[in-house]
Amino acid sequence: MLRLFGPECNATPVDADKLGAVPEGAIWVDLLKPTKAEEALAEKFVGTNIPTREELSEIEPSSRLYQKNGAAFMTMSVLHGVAGGQPGSDPIGFILTEDHLVTVRYVDPKPFMIFADHVYAEPEIASISLPAISNSSASRSTTASSRRTNRVRGSPAISGSA
Repeated sequence: MLRLFGPECNATPVDADKLGAVPEGAIWVDLLKPTKAEEALAEKFVGTNIPTREELSEIEPSSRLYQKNGAAFMTMSVLHGVAGGQPGSDPIGFILTEDHLVTVRYVDPKPFMIFADHVYAEPEIASISLPAISNSSASRSTTASSRRTNRVRGSPAISGSA
């Protein structure tokens, strides 16, 4: 299932075969058990590969956050099925670009349902929240990169020596 969130998106799942392209107003593309057509549409929209369930599952804990082709990728394991008495864990992938968020998942945990309901009720939440997240992430990434570079070069500000 493919859902689009943003000021110009409605509250119904989208048929990727009929859509052709993701609308410009979309900010968050949410893929739940995506078909090949949905995956391809999301990849075209954000300009990078969308990891499959197998790829998400194979990622080592130390590699669950990385950058590639200008996008930040994060994989996390989420608990689901607790309320139904059948708890389990499954990976969810997040791809954050400068302007968009793509989530790829194969379970529907309650926090996703709640947040989706909020965004559908107030679409401007997506247009305010996601750019702020992206800008904050980019700033932290730049700061972390600078710290690594300075540490390698032996910068006094980072190494503690005067």
